Amino acid sequence: MKNIILTIIALGLMGCSSVYQSGNIIEKYKIEDVALTEINEAAIIKVTSGLFIWKIDQSQIVNKFDLNFRWGKRPTAVRVAKGKHTLFIKGSESKITIMIDRLDVKAGHEYLIEYIAKREKHYGRVFYWVRDLTTGQIVYGKKKTKADLEKLEN
Repeated sequence: MKNIILTIIALGLMGCSSVYQSGNIIEKYKIEDVALTEINEAAIIKVTSGLFIWKIDQSQIVNKFDLNFRWGKRPTAVRVAKGKHTLFIKGSESKITIMIDRLDVKAGHEYLIEYIAKREKHYGRVFYWVRDLTTGQIVYGKKKTKADLEKLEN
């Protein structure tokens, strides 16, 4: 009887624990040209798996129908003119939209939008940042790790 009670308690505790999720670099990106004047003055912005770009500045690159269905267009990389851009990113499995406001990109550089999410039973938190793949520097936000999120629990 004691073993059954301990098993039930352990299963209950596991059900309350946090689940962490983060994206990986996608093996092959199909790059879409958006807000582009000259290809020589362009930057490439990519997202990790689990995300897609649906709007840049005032250009919606995914229509409203595709935005709500999994089989629709899911851009994971865009080529844009150098300068400041506002991006709207969505999770493939989520209704949540992330806005990256005035990301300043340089010509010839590649950028990666990364995230870590902490899912709870009834809610979740998403932390995101942008890394310049050319220099290795974080250029937007602050990188978080699983250890950082665990500290938030305490």
